[in-house]
Amino acid sequence: MSHRFPGLLAHLQAREIAEVQRSSNREHVTIGVTGHRNIDVQSAALRAAISDGAMAWVADRYPGFRVSMMSGLAEGTDRLVAAMAHEALDANVIAVVPLPDDLYEDDFVSTALRKEYRELLASARRVVRAPLLARRSSLKQHGMARDRQYAWAGAFIARRADVLVAVWDGEPARGHGGTADVVSWFLSNATPRHLRMSAAPKLANHGGARWLIHINPHDLAKPRFVRVSPRSARGAGSIAEATIRVRPSEARSTRGARTKSGRARAQRSS
Repeated sequence: MSHRFPGLLAHLQAREIAEVQRSSNREHVTIGVTGHRNIDVQSAALRAAISDGAMAWVADRYPGFRVSMMSGLAEGTDRLVAAMAHEALDANVIAVVPLPDDLYEDDFVSTALRKEYRELLASARRVVRAPLLARRSSLKQHGMARDRQYAWAGAFIARRADVLVAVWDGEPARGHGGTADVVSWFLSNATPRHLRMSAAPKLANHGGARWLIHINPHDLAKPRFVRVSPRSARGAGSIAEATIRVRPSEARSTRGARTKSGRARAQRSS
């Protein structure tokens, strides 16, 4: 082809280069997800709230943008919203993993869920792994050290997202770094110092006002859209916090005694 149609080849190469340049110049928006594990992912009403509420809103507000979707890839909300964003917005999935894979998979209740996690992780465009905030040996037990790993992943999503989709019942977090905490951190533009977000990887962001999309599983007909000031304005989400009654978790001295995996999985469902 290069000998018989040199003009056509040059034209195709130029067009390909131009398409790549146009793509690289497109603005970028990063979505994060937080929410409960114990939801019915087959619920038509829930899927409609995510599709017609969250995904359609993002498509309308950020037309032509490249979209990244941050997800912890836990069962339930994480996987459902990531899959729907990929399908509806052609979003590149960024996996935000709180623990080494062998420890993380201990929190999945079935072999099928563990297999699905591995497949989703392999297909992610990028993987961000939480640094170990304690000795690995201490992370094998379900307690505060392990909770902090989950909190790091939630804080990373809260600090790096332009849009946060929260499938959340409005109740307080049932463990450090639960859904209510992630929503609170997103609204306040601040995260606990011990999670060391200043050293966390950077992502491409839109840079303007941020948005919380709150989908309550008990009131799917009324998604809420809360405008949040840019990252430079710390504490700007306080009014919005009061509006949706964010009540983050409190450190409990007894949490470190929780060692049964069943109770830990229930805790992580927040």
